Amino acid sequence: MTHRDIPQRFLPIYPDQDQVDISLDYIRRQPPIVATDDIGELTNLLGDAGRGQVFVIQGGDCAERFSDTTRSHVRAKIGSLLQAAFIAHVKGQIPVVTVGRIAGQYAKPRSLAYEDRDGISLPSYRGDAVNSHVFTAQARTPDPQRLVRAVENAARAYRYIQDLEKSPFVSSRCALEWNTASNESAQYKEFEQLVGASRPEYAQRIFISHESLLPFYEQAMTDEAGYNRGAHMLWIGERTRYISSPQIAYAQQVNNPIGIKLGPKARPSDIHDLIQALNPHGSAGRLSFIPRMGAHQLRNVLPQLIRAGVADGRPVSWIIDPMHGNTLTYNGRKMRFLTDIIQEIHDFFEVCAAEGIAPAGIHIEFSGENLMEIADSREYPELDEILDEALVDPRLNPRQLFDVAFATSQLLAKQY
Repeated sequence: MTHRDIPQRFLPIYPDQDQVDISLDYIRRQPPIVATDDIGELTNLLGDAGRGQVFVIQGGDCAERFSDTTRSHVRAKIGSLLQAAFIAHVKGQIPVVTVGRIAGQYAKPRSLAYEDRDGISLPSYRGDAVNSHVFTAQARTPDPQRLVRAVENAARAYRYIQDLEKSPFVSSRCALEWNTASNESAQYKEFEQLVGASRPEYAQRIFISHESLLPFYEQAMTDEAGYNRGAHMLWIGERTRYISSPQIAYAQQVNNPIGIKLGPKARPSDIHDLIQALNPHGSAGRLSFIPRMGAHQLRNVLPQLIRAGVADGRPVSWIIDPMHGNTLTYNGRKMRFLTDIIQEIHDFFEVCAAEGIAPAGIHIEFSGENLMEIADSREYPELDEILDEALVDPRLNPRQLFDVAFATSQLLAKQY
């Protein structure tokens, strides 16, 4: 399947297809970003997570920007991810697997093909791999050269991560150096106390993942053995998970572990169909379902989906995304509330317990910086004046990520 053959649903339309071919040919000649052995290791760990032996924390930016491919930005995001993992590991009393939404999260599906401002209509921003967020006709035109920049920035970001892994930074003895952006908060003080009381020392491994939205781009990073060498794990979104989608067709061809987002419209029959398409032989760790229902709908929808998975019999892991189902529009802006996010995690654990399966992890969007894109609660004062406007979807800040991590760790401690 070439980019010329793919149906254009949630995909960019390029003005010059020959330039796309040139970019993809360049990408095919680039060295791999990740190693196949590491892909296999993560697959095994995701299988362990489905059995309740480890817990996955997957998270990072909603949409990465090329301009954020700096050592300081990468360090801050990895530091925040390590903090969340440390809390879940120590207080939740379970090994934690860390998977970043990093080093490749450059493309986003958009519900609306066009964005309107002051009477001007231009193509929607689809992530730095496709076009620019700057609101001009030239900037919003899909540019094939951005595919090249995407793979180059992904490789650079992962090199920065590998440099951190080779240093003492990922060791728990450096926990107070991970991210100090919220060091004046009560949550950070609680984290400091936990670090001071914790032994023994350990080091955390970092895997990388991104949404597999552009199949022609992903195919260019796939080797002859069927491994996408641009990420350890890929996921497919709620809007592109239908069985006949080009994203599912591509995922059937690769050996990487695959995550599938499930919105409130998902049906039990979808579960069987997706398992049959993506994990017909029932390999543990190959397929994870990532429900993103919203705190107000999860209890009504998720149980029947889990039962369908159990009835199928082939192993899957269930990882909650408490972000996307809790996105509202407030005065024309996207809005999320921390209370809703924590509530959906709580409900997810309760549903898993009731259905007799292990909660395998959480999938979250956060920043390593002290922004304020998410309100703590619906009673948060002066929402318009205080909240930062998100580039795409609102992200947790480091203080709010502490709240999510401590809440999750309490649920883990009760279970294990």
